[in-house]
Amino acid sequence: MGASTAQVPGDLLGRWVPDAAAGSSVEGPFVELEFLKGGKLRYALKGEGLDEALVLDFHTEDHTIVTRPPGATADAKTHYEMEPDGSLILEYGGQKGRYVRA
Repeated sequence: MGASTAQVPGDLLGRWVPDAAAGSSVEGPFVELEFLKGGKLRYALKGEGLDEALVLDFHTEDHTIVTRPPGATADAKTHYEMEPDGSLILEYGGQKGRYVRA
């Protein structure tokens, strides 16, 4: 299945930051996600003296974001849910994170 033909859910599009990073009290580095049309995901690590980004192809299957990190031999799958307040809940490796629009 090619990412170029994948439809990206409209509510996922845009830039997201961890809920804690939306305020001014974030400590340490955090991940900023930007879901772009055409199945591209910009995954950026931000923080004090840190600003590194990686662009990945992605697609969704039901409520799962599927990516193939560089150098990986298998897809990474992250479950997601959109909350009624507009926030995004991501679950990966048994850990949940809450993201809000940047």
